[in-house]
Amino acid sequence: MEKEAVVIGLEGDQARLRYLRHSACNNCGACSIMGQGEQEVVIPNQLDLQVGDRVEIGLGSSSFLRASLLLYAAPLLLFLCGYLVGEKLMALLQLPRWQEAGGMACGLLFIFFSYKGINLYDQRVKDSEQYQLKVTRIIKKAV
Repeated sequence: MEKEAVVIGLEGDQARLRYLRHSACNNCGACSIMGQGEQEVVIPNQLDLQVGDRVEIGLGSSSFLRASLLLYAAPLLLFLCGYLVGEKLMALLQLPRWQEAGGMACGLLFIFFSYKGINLYDQRVKDSEQYQLKVTRIIKKAV
């Protein structure tokens, strides 16, 4: 995942960047509708950036893939497992009319716990460099 950004400020050893809208965003307007407008990020200034520099920032492809799988595939798989557990539990309790409802309830419970687990994992790795944006290259230096 790579995006283009411009350096809008320097704060000690940190650089404040603002994402640039790319050509696919020209007529969309979804960012302003969703209340996100222009997005800013503060990252370590490792390449001696100056205000006005245009840079490319990104997250490593393996980190991006791992985070995507964790956020999307893990809850889905846990929901399916929870559904099966709930359905089997209702069958063991000899409540065949409640099998589907038990499966749904247990699946939702598993999703809840999966998001709690993801939140705990996020708190543990939020300062890890593995999941932090980095400047991959300087596109154009400011004059």
